[in-house]
Amino acid sequence: MKKDKNSSSRSSYSHFFFLFLFLFMSNFGYTISSVPLNRDKSHKKEEIVMSQNRPYSKKVTLRYYTLTLAANFRITLKQAAEELKLSYRQTLRLFKRFINGGRKTTSIVSKKIAWNKLKKSDRKKVIELSDKYRDFNNCHLADIFQEETGKKISHETVRNIRIETDLYKPNLKKRRPHKRFEMQAFGQLIQLDTSEHPWIPTIEKELPLICTIDDFSRDPLVAFIYEHDTTWNNMKVTRYLIENHGLPEAIYTDNDSIFKYIRSDDPLHVAYHKDQQDVSTQYKRALSELGITFIQHKPFQPESKGKIERFFRSLQDRFINELKRHIDEIPKDVSGAIKYANKFLYRFLTHWRTHHIHSITKFRPVERHTPSVFKPVPAGINLDDMFCFKWERLVKKDNTFQFSNRTYQLTKFIHKNAYPYGKIMVYVIPGKSLRVFYDGQFIQQFPYRKDV
Repeated sequence: MKKDKNSSSRSSYSHFFFLFLFLFMSNFGYTISSVPLNRDKSHKKEEIVMSQNRPYSKKVTLRYYTLTLAANFRITLKQAAEELKLSYRQTLRLFKRFINGGRKTTSIVSKKIAWNKLKKSDRKKVIELSDKYRDFNNCHLADIFQEETGKKISHETVRNIRIETDLYKPNLKKRRPHKRFEMQAFGQLIQLDTSEHPWIPTIEKELPLICTIDDFSRDPLVAFIYEHDTTWNNMKVTRYLIENHGLPEAIYTDNDSIFKYIRSDDPLHVAYHKDQQDVSTQYKRALSELGITFIQHKPFQPESKGKIERFFRSLQDRFINELKRHIDEIPKDVSGAIKYANKFLYRFLTHWRTHHIHSITKFRPVERHTPSVFKPVPAGINLDDMFCFKWERLVKKDNTFQFSNRTYQLTKFIHKNAYPYGKIMVYVIPGKSLRVFYDGQFIQQFPYRKDV
């Protein structure tokens, strides 16, 4: 029987087709049927653990999962390439390496060592610091690491290491963002505030820390810890600011009774002849005499001075922890401890303004000292006459006056009978002197007494 030429050609073609298909599947692991990639998102991926007993990256995990599906003929290599967002040739290389490596995860992990990979000794040092200073934040630990080793490390690296070793405590409290404002020059606006906190580790009670911060540079220009938050201590901080930097354009405070006259606990039958806004406090009067604009934010809105509030949080986190590292050097008595803490605070702020890069401005505070609108104190102005307590007193016929339950005798006269029954001004500088002025002219000075 004679064979049909067409049938013989079809037979040879079919043999060739099956031979090609066999070679293709044996060499490339390709499947005939294409199964669509519809993975269940709820499927829990197998956790792949490295020899160091920690999980691989998401990238390696995805590659392992996808190549495993391809090796089990669940998807095609083309679909695997689309899933991995790689070219077909690169996916094929990975697949060959995966099969030849016994389908192990280590076969698809890059063997290249990153140029900036942290050394084991440095990693061990970070873990030691994290365990020793558990209350320190990541940025603070990165600074201490650089301080002790001379090597720079990012706070994100510190964070990752702390997470891996279960030494990280994330801050779960979310703060509501507020509209930001910023001045245009150094000295244009100074924020002044007080934070009461147990600043010294050896003293359990809360102590006030009075601080001034420039709105433009975020530089904490002056900060002191005191035993009490008083008008005089706020005056001393402001005077120190002016003596070292000059006169700012404005000072911004809260509504504390030190800065604003507040009527409280007064009998209801008292008739006031002046409005509350017209009564000037000693602090407000001092700024007015120096030509400094005095601004107060609205009551019950501490977020209005968020820059200094944020700095207080940084101090409560960093300064106290730094002070704990020198706890053996702190004197036992309260006054000695405060004196030591203020010296330590001065060094801390000096380092802060020259090294700390602000997260918003992206500059160190000292780098934003220009342009500056600070003005020098005019010649002829004595700051002792500004930063003091001024009280009006009446002179009797015998040239005496009463102040703080004490009688003072005036022995110096401008001219005869100049001020009997006249009014004088008493300038009190606590701890220093009590001076008497008449009609703007200095008359006499008395030593300061503790009971004044």
